[in-house]
Amino acid sequence: MPDKLKSLFDKNEKLVVGLMSGTSRDGIDAALVKILGSGGDTRIELIKFICVPYEEGIREGLEALTPLCSVAEISKLNFLIGAAFANAALRVIDESGTDRKLIDLIGSHGQTVYHNPPSRNDGIPSTLQLGELDVIAEVTGVTTVGDFRTRDIAAGGEGAPLVPYADYILFMK
Repeated sequence: MPDKLKSLFDKNEKLVVGLMSGTSRDGIDAALVKILGSGGDTRIELIKFICVPYEEGIREGLEALTPLCSVAEISKLNFLIGAAFANAALRVIDESGTDRKLIDLIGSHGQTVYHNPPSRNDGIPSTLQLGELDVIAEVTGVTTVGDFRTRDIAAGGEGAPLVPYADYILFMK
């Protein structure tokens, strides 16, 4: 494990930005949280939450995606949405009054544009989220992780691997 990731893993207290956009395609939810501890002893404190509406061009681009759209359109939206997610991350950090240099990690769910979990029984289980992680990392300068749904679908799950764990951590007490 690279030193930067090992030191992040070993930290008892982390400042993390979580990014997500739902199928409504209306905007990006951004939350800055403090995560203390790990495993069953994890505590999470919400520092700041905002919803940043998509710019009209991005929203229109998402609405225009059809089975006949071009790969170029999808690629362009992937980068535009990545930049929008990065800007939402920076905005929630700035609005919280937190120094950007103190942020340890960004987790991005991305914008789901197609989701076919195994339970749908409709061909090959698959999912596609847009919002290029490398754009988020480059714009913010913060280690960024994502593709949560993709890995869960690949492992035979329904594509929501964080929900059960978050529920466990938040509601076990």
